[in-house]
Amino acid sequence: MERDIVEACADESKSLADVLASVLQNRRVHPSLLWRLFGADDSINIEKHPVFIRLREETQAPSGVWLEMIHALAIDALHARHWTLFETLHRYLFSFLGKRSYRVRALFAMRCEAQGNYENAVAEYQLMLREDPSRLLAVYRLVSIFKSQHMLEHAVLTLQRYLHDIPSDEKAWNEALILYCELRDWTSAKYAACQRVLLLPSSAEIACTAGSVFYSAGDLKAARQYYARSIEIDVKFSTNHRPAALLGLWLTTSSLDSRGEYSNKQETEHNRRLLHWVRAALRSLYSSLEHKQPSLSSKAMLLLLDSEQESPEGSMSTISDGS
Repeated sequence: MERDIVEACADESKSLADVLASVLQNRRVHPSLLWRLFGADDSINIEKHPVFIRLREETQAPSGVWLEMIHALAIDALHARHWTLFETLHRYLFSFLGKRSYRVRALFAMRCEAQGNYENAVAEYQLMLREDPSRLLAVYRLVSIFKSQHMLEHAVLTLQRYLHDIPSDEKAWNEALILYCELRDWTSAKYAACQRVLLLPSSAEIACTAGSVFYSAGDLKAARQYYARSIEIDVKFSTNHRPAALLGLWLTTSSLDSRGEYSNKQETEHNRRLLHWVRAALRSLYSSLEHKQPSLSSKAMLLLLDSEQESPEGSMSTISDGS
């Protein structure tokens, strides 16, 4: 792709549509390409560069496509730490979009962040969020800054404010879940895990993650339910998350069996049947893996499973019958 773009820029007989399409489609251009297009000299005047002039003429600036490309190139220059190139592109966008433009302000904040001026970057992102709480880029950049500065409480607060206004953002709930787990706030972590399950109820991965959160929080019965849900979804949709869910279900049912927390014999027997089923499922899984590609981990897992005490035989129906 890079060679095609350079050739398109070098060949005066070709249109630069390929350049625009590549930049807009991939959103990122390798930093070396910027040097090859505009030169490595920081003193270069990009607005007088032949490639820049051709791009501007062919796209009939200030069309939306042209400004979109300039914005993409500005981000690439930012990542490449090519400050002169970035400042030129930033000023160009500023002249067309104005100082109140979200993109212009976001680029300013990202430059402050890249240069280590976190105070100004945070102030700009927070101002943008006060004006419009749905600005996702500002939310994630703030969270990233706070995490890098080990200010996890501030990162959590930023996400909480955003999710209060936009509760349907599953990725934001996932980010909050990770932070809650790092802070050992298991009550909030369980709530975030449940929100993700509600938003994407057909995801085996999310159900398995919820099981892990509830297991870590000590709520074994709820963890067992979510692990079983993940396996059930995987059986239905073949999402390849069954191994992790099986391991979680095994740990959960084993812990419940060893603790003997059930109030009646029926629940105890139900858990033991499920425990026997998951042992058999894991044994079958790791036996298959050992047969295809022998490894120490598979052998160790089989030895561990063989050392477990056998229980009355269960069936897959146990999972959906009140796990």
